[in-house]
Amino acid sequence: MATTLEALKETILQRIPGEHPTAKMWRSAVFAACEKVLAAGLLDKGALARLNGPDDGLYWGAMSEVFLADRLLHAGLQPTHQEPGPDFRLEHGGKTIWVEVITPLPTNVPVEWLEHTPGSAVDFPAEPILLRWTAAIKEKAEKLRGNPSQGKAGYLASGIVSEDDIYVIAVNGLLLRGGGFGKGDGFPQFEGISQFPLAVEATCSVGPYAIKINRLTLEQVSAGHSHRPRLARPKGADVPADTFHDPSFAPI
Repeated sequence: MATTLEALKETILQRIPGEHPTAKMWRSAVFAACEKVLAAGLLDKGALARLNGPDDGLYWGAMSEVFLADRLLHAGLQPTHQEPGPDFRLEHGGKTIWVEVITPLPTNVPVEWLEHTPGSAVDFPAEPILLRWTAAIKEKAEKLRGNPSQGKAGYLASGIVSEDDIYVIAVNGLLLRGGGFGKGDGFPQFEGISQFPLAVEATCSVGPYAIKINRLTLEQVSAGHSHRPRLARPKGADVPADTFHDPSFAPI
């Protein structure tokens, strides 16, 4: 597999095809970001191969890191990358800030949603998408905190990240949007069933809007967003959706 920057130009052309001025502008901007971030040594050794490869999950996972690193550089924050360790390290305001990037795959998200034609009627699979967010947060949280039941030490135990550092999990949900995102189109939906961002639903126990009605009088008693600290999975135990209320997640 080709892993050169020249090959990456061809890959980006295939990912963003066409001769429309907007397509040309995007290709130029994406390649420039890749070139800058790779030259700065902010990605691991296999990143260029993932960017050049045909796998959508690997491509968008690496490209998410490129886009975030490019924005951090643009903001003058001077990120660095070290292995082993989280994706990016920043020094800002007297604090060390670590950033882990993850682009969850659309596992168990209905194909009807992922491949529907933009503008057509389709059910919004709120819970399957939200479960991908909670799974992504859990995966990166264990990178930091470890998993004692599996005998895995995290960044805290290994001393890579200290107790005083800030640890950020940056979730890019673009592969969950539906409408063929990654193939030219996408549904610009990042809100969940509560109409709050999925990040809020995944971390702050916010559930669907609910109206409580008196069964005898049929009058409305109250209304508001429901409290949903856990999500039911099709198989296995429920998963938490209250990580920002859980003291054990305080470093995140």
